[in-house]
Amino acid sequence: MHWKNGRSRLAGIVLVLLSFGVAGAANAVGTPSATSINNQASVAYSVGASAQAPELSNIATFVVDQMVDLTVTEVGSSYSTVATGGVTEVLIYSVNNTGNATMDFLLTATDQVGGADPFGGTDNFNAPVGATSGIFEDTNDNGVYDAGVDLRAFVDQLGQDLSQVVFIVRDIGAQANGDVSAIALTAQAADSLTPNLPGTALVQDNGVDVPGAVQVVFADGTGDVDGPRDGQYSDTDAFLVGAALITVTKSSVVFSDPFNGTTNPKAIPGAIVEYTVTISNGAGASASATNVTVTDDLTNEIVTNGTVAFTTDSYGAGQGIQVTPPGGAATPLSNAVDVDAGDFTANAVTVSGITLAPGESATVNFRVTIQ
Repeated sequence: MHWKNGRSRLAGIVLVLLSFGVAGAANAVGTPSATSINNQASVAYSVGASAQAPELSNIATFVVDQMVDLTVTEVGSSYSTVATGGVTEVLIYSVNNTGNATMDFLLTATDQVGGADPFGGTDNFNAPVGATSGIFEDTNDNGVYDAGVDLRAFVDQLGQDLSQVVFIVRDIGAQANGDVSAIALTAQAADSLTPNLPGTALVQDNGVDVPGAVQVVFADGTGDVDGPRDGQYSDTDAFLVGAALITVTKSSVVFSDPFNGTTNPKAIPGAIVEYTVTISNGAGASASATNVTVTDDLTNEIVTNGTVAFTTDSYGAGQGIQVTPPGGAATPLSNAVDVDAGDFTANAVTVSGITLAPGESATVNFRVTIQ
């Protein structure tokens, strides 16, 4: 090479540009583990005014490692209200795979022992493990526990960014109104090598990075009964033993008599007396009373002593019964066995289908004539 005035006879300036070829979505959040990322450098330059063919480097490759991340969430954000003595009662959770690989999740239940439950009450008993108890994956994905169908006790091959419903099933035993049993569900990330069989719990790789190998990194947060970055997550749900506190009172008032009509009537033969049956669910109840049925048997008054007769048209033609539901208007009901909720059969007044939330009341009215 010849030199002049200390300068190269190469008149062009060499330009260096880098370009990258990526197999898969490089650096994207949630890139699946085991994805190969391929990188290549390209150098473009000129000699004098002549552009030269670019020079390419070798292809450098690395493999995306496995990020283990998950959450567990109880479903419903409130107690599961159950009856004392209940069996096969269910708590519902969602296991969420927020990592970047398909994984199995091993499941365990931890009974809370005293202290504040997740909804502001106090845990005071452990729901017994009965013959039908256990932890079950919602294998038919209908959101409802189906005994004999939902049998798998782990989450099988849950894909990236997917969720799976899981049930904890327990019996209750003889508990008092307001008792609470809080239970945490913990999901542990595991490999998913074999379908329909639980995998082995994953272990974090704490050593140096190994090029080309898929290594495991825990990225999970702190759950109710587990710590951060432990490959687990937990959340707590609770049973609340609910009881309706039902009281029933019956009163009567003279509605009319043959001489005074409805003005200051007296209970004389021929007078009409209205009965009111009041059904209440106490404000201290922790459960609604459903399918409440009121039955008032008048057999002794009508048949044995013959002292009163049911008045058949008190609230309309063929409507001798009236019901007033909680917060609703008085509704006449027919005496016949038909589609409405009331009837008068075999000397008994019956009204069904009443629901009473805690603190609510309903009334049933009917009238009789003194003989």
